[in-house]
Amino acid sequence: MAKEKAKKAKAKAKAKKQEVVEPSFDSMIEQDETKSVDEAVGEGVENAGTALANYTDTPDFDQDDVVIPRLRLAQGLTTEVQDGLARSGQWILTGFEPEDELTVVPVAFTKRRELRDIETREILCFSKDSKVGVGEPGGDCATCPMAEWTEGEAGKNNPPACNFQYAYLMYVVDFQALAAVTFTKSGLRTGKLLNTIVAQRGMMNCAVKLSNSQRKGGKGNYYVPSVNPVNVEQEVLDAARAKVSGDVVV
Repeated sequence: MAKEKAKKAKAKAKAKKQEVVEPSFDSMIEQDETKSVDEAVGEGVENAGTALANYTDTPDFDQDDVVIPRLRLAQGLTTEVQDGLARSGQWILTGFEPEDELTVVPVAFTKRRELRDIETREILCFSKDSKVGVGEPGGDCATCPMAEWTEGEAGKNNPPACNFQYAYLMYVVDFQALAAVTFTKSGLRTGKLLNTIVAQRGMMNCAVKLSNSQRKGGKGNYYVPSVNPVNVEQEVLDAARAKVSGDVVV
């Protein structure tokens, strides 16, 4: 009798061990990793993430917290032109209406280089000072083959794959806003003219009128930037300086 009871108990334990426990419905649902602060801190703390006291109307922005929008000269294939929002030859700055001409005050400058993939337009290598590139191939820009002109067909030379640029930070008087303007390729001559104006009159101490000049190429008409010095009131130059405080844009 004792042996039978032991045998039954052993069989019952084995069956229990082999029993498949069905998972609950809750355990089958992927846990939400995007809980709000209120849910994460648990009960007892109400509106922890949305309380008005957590916000300020005087944010402490530094240069890593802001992005300077680009001021662009529209071409035939520019998105805004294709969408009917601007005309070729107009200057475009996000958040403002396109304009044929703009008055700007140069407030900062740099020379740089940029190498992009021909098909994807992805940046492969970039130099913020036109001296040392970061990426592929990277290294010394002065000796990099990507920065050299190459011999092409019919005696024409091909421009460097890596684009040299004059890059300016401008105070756009018409919009009372800062914008980044780049002069490269066919715009380099205009960039050099602007460099000359700034060298003679001083950074943040002069203003120019940005317009355009139409050219005709193998693929049709295109536009290049044009600059002409203009006189502005001292208050305009003061406003440009007020937009820049040390390395922090305000």
